[in-house]
Amino acid sequence: MEIVNQAMEELTKMATAGEPLWIRSVETGREILNYDEYMKEFSIENSSNARPKRSIEASRETGVVFVDLPRLVQSFMDVVNIISTFFSNLINSANPPC
Repeated sequence: MEIVNQAMEELTKMATAGEPLWIRSVETGREILNYDEYMKEFSIENSSNARPKRSIEASRETGVVFVDLPRLVQSFMDVVNIISTFFSNLINSANPPC
């Protein structure tokens, strides 16, 4: 539950924050994540002081989705089907992580 609560808090902060966490891209005009600010705000405890072995890239847009909330949450949690649907030309099959 602690991880879920932390993730929900991070999602809420990211959805409602403006600059300096989100900056406007000169190339596309879209809001993109300022990686350095993200790491300051949401840094993960790391005992070795090395950079975490993960890639973070994000942009955000707003829009209206006409679907009930439980179905929307369920579709976000169904990672295997989402990945295989959106990237069907790149992925022959998808397996859930172990």
